[in-house]
Amino acid sequence: GLPPIELMAEAHRVLQMYKVSTTGHGPFVAQCERHSLGFELEVAAVDATQAQFVVRLQLSRGDPWLFKELCARLLPAIRT
Repeated sequence: GLPPIELMAEAHRVLQMYKVSTTGHGPFVAQCERHSLGFELEVAAVDATQAQFVVRLQLSRGDPWLFKELCARLLPAIRT
C-alpha cells in the first residue's frame, strides 16, 4: 500500500473530484463537508506495526444513508 502521506494526498484528490470541502486538523485527519453531511477522514495504521494504512470515514453530522452512499463512491476511487 501507499505510505500515509501519499494515501492522504490521494484521498484529498478524490474528495476534490467529488466536490467535498475539507479543512485540515493534522497531517492525517481532515474535517469534510458535502451538502448536509459533515464527516471526518483519517489515514490510520491498521495495527501497531504501522506496515499498512487505511482510510477511515466517520459521520459527524447528517443522514447516515446519504453518508453510506457517498462512502460507496469515495472509497473505491481512492487508489491504495
